Amino acid sequence: MFENLLAQDEIRTQLRFDVENGKLPPTLLFSGPPASGKMTAALELARALGCAHNGAGERAPWGCSCPSCTRHRVIAHPDLLLFGSRSFPEEIPAAQELLLRVPGKASAYFFVRAVRKLLRRFDSALFEGEES
Repeated sequence: MFENLLAQDEIRTQLRFDVENGKLPPTLLFSGPPASGKMTAALELARALGCAHNGAGERAPWGCSCPSCTRHRVIAHPDLLLFGSRSFPEEIPAAQELLLRVPGKASAYFFVRAVRKLLRRFDSALFEGEES
């Protein structure tokens, strides 16, 4: 759990402790400078909370194959809503450059995930009831 939250040892430890001990607060605000891992932490927390992994060992490992984790990893879970800016001035071009420079499954995954982060901000659920 939280393996892809890099260089954030204190936050990773706190989130893991809170999830494993049922002490997660009812609301969390992830704040910090751009590209500090806020969205990664929030997405990973959502994945860990929705994980159906009940086997022995660590809860919600990154490679978990349960349907919920699979959908969360590719930003396709139906319960996932992303709020905020509708532009990713750094992530999508960086992912595109990586895909062009080093073609492969990992770089394609990184690019698709970056684009899906943007697309989820246009989810129709966010605009229900709006007349404009």
